[in-house]
Amino acid sequence: MKLSSKTLKKLIRGACYFEEKNGYMYPYHHTEEQIAYFKKRLDFWYERSILQAGIKIELITDSEKIELDYFAPVCYSGSDTIDIYVSDLAMGVHNVNGGKSKAVFNLDKGEKKITIYLPIDTVIGVKSLTLDGRWKAVKPKKRKLLTIGDSISQGYGAALAGSTYINSLYRKADFEILNQGIGGFRYEKGSIMPIDNFKPDRILVALGTNYHDDLTYDYEKCIEEFYESLYEVYGNTPVVSVTPIYRFDPTHNPERLKSVTEKIKEVCSKYPHIKVIDGLSLVPHISQCFLDYTHPNAYGSELMAQGIYEFMKKIKF
Repeated sequence: MKLSSKTLKKLIRGACYFEEKNGYMYPYHHTEEQIAYFKKRLDFWYERSILQAGIKIELITDSEKIELDYFAPVCYSGSDTIDIYVSDLAMGVHNVNGGKSKAVFNLDKGEKKITIYLPIDTVIGVKSLTLDGRWKAVKPKKRKLLTIGDSISQGYGAALAGSTYINSLYRKADFEILNQGIGGFRYEKGSIMPIDNFKPDRILVALGTNYHDDLTYDYEKCIEEFYESLYEVYGNTPVVSVTPIYRFDPTHNPERLKSVTEKIKEVCSKYPHIKVIDGLSLVPHISQCFLDYTHPNAYGSELMAQGIYEFMKKIKF
């Protein structure tokens, strides 16, 4: 049985805007208006706003073989993956190829919930999903979580699509998640816009690390204006704000990053509906938890997700 892109659209989680091009369906986690804003604002942000980290296809099936027919216009990193999880356990990895290709997964017998995570750092268009068994949709989670972050939230560093901290959090927490993580992103008030068909019950903000060395940014003003805009658009929707996690690159200015963290805490303290979690407590300060000086690897990402999840439970988020 072949599920067309039209049918797949109903099975996709973590997307708020879809585009049809040359017979392929491209899901995005930013709205058309947000993408247009980034295109005018900064090319680097625009290029990453159309990446698909956090977007997944989810269904229940007894199929023993699944084929995802896709098209990748460009492979940025050359090592991106499409991952399949069965009942929230990793069961297969497909390395993304440029151009037309198929991700083929062989599975065990019996009915199971499958989740196919789209790549972290490469855009793909989806044409169809072929199954050799029955299928049905997964009932969506009742609550919605909007996440706004930088490359760490996008998932760069985790290597495998399913291993980002946002995707790990999705498996732990009872939220449908729209992950608006963008590599290189900072507090940007203009990016906060209403999202059609996605009214969040909760919001997670994880920003600030990209102010660590660039003295041209007035981070105090940016942080203040961001939370003002967030309040104007979403009112008293409960928010968890994550301060910058540990970084140990030789170019960063630890005193500046400390000042950024204190500013985030100061601004958030003005809003009773915002709770702050200390990012330095989330990922151990050892190289084994990082891909590089800044980005958690799969292990660090799992620890970060667990720390955020435990905090959410503690405050009854």
